[in-house]
Amino acid sequence: MATASASQLAQAALIALGAVAIGAAMYRTRALMEVVATERRAGWQVLRGMMGCFMVGYLGAVWLILTDPENVLGWLVGVVFLGGAGFVYVVVDMSVGALEQLARTSTSREAYQITLDTVVDAIVTIDPEGAILFANSGTSKLFGYHADELLGQNVKMLMPPRDATEHDGYIRRYLDTGEARVIGVGREVVGRRKDGSTFPLDLSINEMVVGGQRQFVGSLRDITERKEVDLMKGEFISVVSHELRTPLTSIRGSLGLLLGGVSGELSPKARSLVDIGVRSCDRLVRLINDILDVEKIESGAIEMRRREVPLDGLLATAVQSNRAFGDQHGVRIESVGVSDVLVRVDEDRIVQVLTNLLSNAIKFSPEGGVVRLTAGRVGALVRVEVWDDGPGIPKEFLPRVFDKFAQADSSSTRKISGSGLGLSISRAIVEQHGGAIGFDVGDDSGTTFFFELEAMEANREL
Repeated sequence: MATASASQLAQAALIALGAVAIGAAMYRTRALMEVVATERRAGWQVLRGMMGCFMVGYLGAVWLILTDPENVLGWLVGVVFLGGAGFVYVVVDMSVGALEQLARTSTSREAYQITLDTVVDAIVTIDPEGAILFANSGTSKLFGYHADELLGQNVKMLMPPRDATEHDGYIRRYLDTGEARVIGVGREVVGRRKDGSTFPLDLSINEMVVGGQRQFVGSLRDITERKEVDLMKGEFISVVSHELRTPLTSIRGSLGLLLGGVSGELSPKARSLVDIGVRSCDRLVRLINDILDVEKIESGAIEMRRREVPLDGLLATAVQSNRAFGDQHGVRIESVGVSDVLVRVDEDRIVQVLTNLLSNAIKFSPEGGVVRLTAGRVGALVRVEVWDDGPGIPKEFLPRVFDKFAQADSSSTRKISGSGLGLSISRAIVEQHGGAIGFDVGDDSGTTFFFELEAMEANREL
């Protein structure tokens, strides 16, 4: 009697487990059918047919067991089909989860694609070799290529030959040394359309890692209209500056003659007034010269006469030119150069950059302060730094440091004079030399302005 009861319990357990397993597997199979795309359902119909076979086989095994509880084959077949149904359930359940996640990812990716295609700017993603991995519709509109013509091609197809060569050098140098000449830095470049025409662009490049692979994403904006406006503005400024310089030269000359005693000895009060006029004329002439420099640089009319010169000589010239200005403000200039380094530059323009940085540092240093001019090697580059122990740069002014006419204190009562063009001019000169310029601000006080240029060994064969 006890043996019969155990057999009946085993039969009931097998039937119950089988019913639950097969029912659950068929339910998940139906869910799988709902999330699978229509064109792929034919393959999953096979799985559904297998579930039907499992059910028929299992019911046959149950019938054998019920008619003959001692039938070992019936028990074996029942267990096999029960295990098979359980295995199918697990596989189908995992498939449903994976496909649902894939559907969510696909929807998110589609939304991401639509978002990028609504952006007016061109957005291009490349691999370390320069092959284009992604290009939004803005890229097609800007350059005239269809998306299929861009994918897999080298990004150099969007640049004129000279810029393409420089781009390869920047990426290669960054991958080899980690030196970011263009990564994370906005700069103006020239783009080339499908028809071969060129146009100016604002380019910003950043690095990202996708699936463990390094990629670079670039954002490009057509600045043709802005350049045209700048050109008209530059022509206007050039004309106005010329018309101002001529009378200022006459006024400055006349005031100089008065100070020289041509019309007789001046009273102390008259001499003081004439001195004010001379200083004002000099300040206006400097402002006009700065404005003309900006106009020449932006229009490309400035000519860089580059030759290889020792960097130490440029530093010494800049220090000597600004020492009197430092003495006037009670500020001492200290200089530490780097020997055996040549730079291929326009001497006058780089000395102009050094003078702008030194004069700014002197003006913002307290009386009795020190300005340090140093230079050192950074890989294949040479880095020149100008440090001061002044009050630093206000946080809200940091983004505008290199803007034209930008001044931290632009009020009419400011104590430190200047046109606000020196740093803008310096950046343009350094970038025209293929270098980079920037600054670091101390925690409490002090500022370091620096620029980097390609260095050459002084003892190499010329």
